Amino acid sequence: MKLTTLLKAAMFAAISTVAFTGSSFANEQVTPASATITLVNINTADVATLVSLPGIGEKKAQAIVEYRELNGNFKQTAELSNVKGIGEKMVERLAKAVTI
Repeated sequence: MKLTTLLKAAMFAAISTVAFTGSSFANEQVTPASATITLVNINTADVATLVSLPGIGEKKAQAIVEYRELNGNFKQTAELSNVKGIGEKMVERLAKAVTI
């Protein structure tokens, strides 16, 4: 399921809950917690954090950490394509989830 679809569903659920419970907050803008996207800093993230990224398992997460230890911090997220097992398509998928 696409992230935008999940976000829309979560927002609808949150708004519906407020509207149908008679809350005095019905006129306030509701932003569900799931709508907040936390970016993963690829220069500081450990393996456990990196595996939370879409398409990144333990082996790729370990490869990212090892690459960073050997080559220093990433200067741009596109450099992830230099990591063994991570191609251009994966970098594109990760673009909205990672930062430096």
